[in-house]
Amino acid sequence: MFRSLLWVWLAIVWLPSYGQSPLAELLREDPPPRQRTSTLLVNVLEKLEKQYQTRFSYDQELLQHKRVTDTEVSQTKDNLETVLIRILKPLQLTFEQFDQNTYVIYPETKQKSLRKVKKQSMLNDTPIVFPAVLIPQSKASVQTYRTAVEQTISGQVTDLSTGESLPGVNILAQGTTTGTVTDVEGNYRLTVSDDVTTLVFSSIGYETVEESISGRSTINLALSPDIQSLSEVVVIGYGSQKKSDVTGSVSSVEPKDFENEPIANVTQGLQGKVAGVNVTSGSGAPGGNMIVRIRGNNSVIGSNDPLYVVDGVPIQGGNNGSTNLLSTLNPGDIASIEVLKDASATAIYGSRGSNGVILITTKQGKEGGNVIEFETSFGYREIQNQLDMMNSRQFAEIANERNINDGLPIIFDNIDSLAATNTNWQDEIFRKGMIQNHSLRFSGGNDKTRYLISGNYFDENGIIIGSDFQRGSIRLNLDQNVSDKLKVSGRFFVSRSVNNEVDDNAILESALNSPPFFSVYNPDGSYVNAATLKQFSFSPSSGDNAVALAKERMDRRTLDRLLGNVTGSYTLMDGLMLNVMLGVDQVGTKRDYYNPRILESGLPAGSGLKSFGNTTSFLNENTLNYSKDFSNRHSLNVVAGFTWQTEQSEYLTGRSNGFVTDELQNNILGSGENYSAPDNGFNEWTLISWLGRINYVLDDKYLFTLSGRADGSSRFGAGNKWGFFPSGAFAWRVSEEDFIRNNVSGMSNLKLRLSYGLSGNQAISPYQSLQRFTDVSLGFGGTPTSGFAANNLGNPDLRWETTEEFNAGLEIGFWQERIRASVDYYVKNTSDLLAEVNLPPTSGFTTNIQNIGSTRNSGFEIQVGTDLVRNDKITWDLSLNAYRNVNVVTETADGQDIVAPTIDIIGSANIVREGEPLSAFYGLKTDGLTEEGVFNFVDTNGDGEINDNDRVILGSPYSDMFYGMSTNFSYGNLSLRISLVGEAGKTIWNNNKYRHMNSFHRGSNQLAEVADLHWTPENPNPNAPYPKATSGLNQRPSDFYLEDASFLRIQNIQLNYNIPVSSLNQSTIKAANIFMSIQNLYTFTDYSWYTPDVNTFASGDLRIGIDQRTYPSARTFTMGLKISL
Repeated sequence: MFRSLLWVWLAIVWLPSYGQSPLAELLREDPPPRQRTSTLLVNVLEKLEKQYQTRFSYDQELLQHKRVTDTEVSQTKDNLETVLIRILKPLQLTFEQFDQNTYVIYPETKQKSLRKVKKQSMLNDTPIVFPAVLIPQSKASVQTYRTAVEQTISGQVTDLSTGESLPGVNILAQGTTTGTVTDVEGNYRLTVSDDVTTLVFSSIGYETVEESISGRSTINLALSPDIQSLSEVVVIGYGSQKKSDVTGSVSSVEPKDFENEPIANVTQGLQGKVAGVNVTSGSGAPGGNMIVRIRGNNSVIGSNDPLYVVDGVPIQGGNNGSTNLLSTLNPGDIASIEVLKDASATAIYGSRGSNGVILITTKQGKEGGNVIEFETSFGYREIQNQLDMMNSRQFAEIANERNINDGLPIIFDNIDSLAATNTNWQDEIFRKGMIQNHSLRFSGGNDKTRYLISGNYFDENGIIIGSDFQRGSIRLNLDQNVSDKLKVSGRFFVSRSVNNEVDDNAILESALNSPPFFSVYNPDGSYVNAATLKQFSFSPSSGDNAVALAKERMDRRTLDRLLGNVTGSYTLMDGLMLNVMLGVDQVGTKRDYYNPRILESGLPAGSGLKSFGNTTSFLNENTLNYSKDFSNRHSLNVVAGFTWQTEQSEYLTGRSNGFVTDELQNNILGSGENYSAPDNGFNEWTLISWLGRINYVLDDKYLFTLSGRADGSSRFGAGNKWGFFPSGAFAWRVSEEDFIRNNVSGMSNLKLRLSYGLSGNQAISPYQSLQRFTDVSLGFGGTPTSGFAANNLGNPDLRWETTEEFNAGLEIGFWQERIRASVDYYVKNTSDLLAEVNLPPTSGFTTNIQNIGSTRNSGFEIQVGTDLVRNDKITWDLSLNAYRNVNVVTETADGQDIVAPTIDIIGSANIVREGEPLSAFYGLKTDGLTEEGVFNFVDTNGDGEINDNDRVILGSPYSDMFYGMSTNFSYGNLSLRISLVGEAGKTIWNNNKYRHMNSFHRGSNQLAEVADLHWTPENPNPNAPYPKATSGLNQRPSDFYLEDASFLRIQNIQLNYNIPVSSLNQSTIKAANIFMSIQNLYTFTDYSWYTPDVNTFASGDLRIGIDQRTYPSARTFTMGLKISL
């Protein structure tokens, strides 16, 4: 598929324009002259300025890519206004004379009187009509310019945040019509009269600066990004929209918010950045699982993951082993991220929108020459904190104490000799892991072709020995204006990632279990084996040597990803465009596993596995987009379309064990003594959809949105394959009303939003509505016979989960968004939950999937931002976000509980129960310790017995509040960024206590504090934190395992220095930047284990809020360099 798409692109689009492309200019010096039938409008206007000695004022974005036919251009001997009418009318543009020498150009649909234009030009004492072009304040100011003596000023304009040169910046002598524009390297030269005292620098996306000349002939200036301008347009489903016109709840994250952070997964860049979005680590391993939740959990067995859309293609998310599929993407390729949160924003994605949608747009080439960018960084990762475990003396003493309490002889009678060896097993398995990231990017373009080619290599060594992750990727983004009506674009991405995984659960268990008086190695250099580590009766839970497990067991997963699309956009008529897209997302997986003969971890000695898988998704989208402005009051945008997507998955797995040597590992499975027949599988699903959306704006104040999508899915029963998901929204820009504009000084924005709609969830495995069969072997007359038997009870009534959502929001801003805030309140009700229901024994089956029950999520979100200081020397901004979500199960099937799968061997810790949070913590309550020093469980039902009937709801696995903060400070070429993230009211089920905080019940090593804080006969404290040392401790699921895991983390500190290009004494480098970054510097928390924001079971089942020997998160130090040529 990829080759087909690429050849189509090359044959139809690229090759015919090869001689015109900027890429071709890199390959040859003298491209042949080209024949063109049209000219860019901006170029025509430049010629007219010279011919008629006048000046035009316009919005550069308005005129971008607009062209005038050569016939119209050639007829320029008429008077100026006749020429303007002829060339502007076909483009639906008009003009108005501002003064004798200046004309303002703007859309016909938004005609303004000369009086209004003049009024706008005086706003804030800055002569600005549009963001990019300035006009004089009065005719007098034009006359002032006409003096005889002149002065010449030159210099370079750069981006304050990146140090890169800025082409296309407008420079105007204040009070005159004299001005110029910076070239491709940001340089300019301007001659003005000697009585001009100030130059005005302006560019779209940057704040306008007035710079005093003060007798200088060289003025170099760095422009600050204009936050308001940069966020004017946001990407929404199947299009884009001015931020001021958005009626739904949409949050944007820009690359600058996480650039230079050492992240392998783009979702890590969202942590703490967006209100309503919670990002939790399922594993701190390189490339590891990340769990993203937008406005809470809705589903019991359906996925709670958001839908990810990259350049318009819904992609495969989820995990492969401990590798997150989003880690195959390069975060450095990303231009913007939009998070769609409410039904108004997500309903256009229908049955896949109930968990929110994350839209990822990648970078593309721009007009204006060729740019080469190189980025490189190096660093290392280390464990944030180690646990303080018992030393050899403490271990031996508590082991003897346990035996005494159990009426047995002591084991160690010479503790002093044991204390001579103190192995810190954490030191043996943890390391400083190196990390490096390198990117090379070529981009550029002209009026016909724009291109971007990027390559990236990322290498991350884990903090547990033996774990690492490497990714190499290449991206090619192309845009071609084939004609005035036809545009073709291509987005192609390929990557390979290799993840050497370790069994962190087993390694951490073994390292923390093992007695500290044993070394890692025997005197002969061989590993101390499992039999030695658990030779004493008190330590049966000690497994293999942790170092041997990490170094000798192989578990390598290779992922190859191809993600691409080709889109054609054709203008059928004025305002009506047809878009056709073909897309593909293919993920190939390979797993190589081998457990060597020297390990004794319960697996067969010398066991190997080799697995191959492939998942391919094809997409076709066809949409019509109609956009029209009527007079100066009405604006209409309509999208209608049909989409089709299908996905096929298959796998093949072979296993064997009993190898006579470890040398061949898993390369010849047939040589194993116990070779199993290969296992394979295949599944497929298809989704077809009709969609539509209407956006209507009245007077730039009243905003209306109606959208809907009808989805047909192959996953559901015959009578329930189709679902319709509508939404409606209204917004009122109160700040545009006269009673606000005339009475409230400084308010630049006040908008109220209301939305209501439906979205769905169809994320269950295919064929769940059908009765499925499995192969069996039956004996007839003593002879085995193969056959098939049903393994489930089909459900033809299976249908969608449906989420009904109401959202109310407020946005407010002051002093041109110098201070800005937004607040949202929402209620989400999800019905027809997909869940497994117990069946009566007479059915012949235990469970089947049905639509039962409902959940509710409700809460509020707040985001605040302010520019504390912003001038040509210093900038300082601050942003805060916080949200609270309340989750509750409102209905289950006949009020029945759903108990989550077990954890470790202790039992279940979560339950689904009406009136409680989804996956609420569930267990026995304790009331200190008994007189014998063991857990005093509460008989909650008063029947005189302690059993499962006494289990009660113990708490919620969800935090009371989530919050984040970031601040950026810059002075000259130096900038500092700090970001924080935290959760308040967070409770975690620390299942590590089962082995390591139970006063030696299981013979495992303990936290050092247990030695001093456990119950003893000499100090029989019923409120002691830990019970007595005994093998007879009754460990049941209880509130003993719950801990306060609230935290505040210094997530990132980053220092940047923009090297002055002029100091390098060369002309090749346009910008250079060096940076230092610290990720996860420190976490303030009372949680007793490694990482407070974890969830061991990232597979999406009901086990939420559990920490069970999870790979710890790391602290990361990096340094890097960026160069732009």
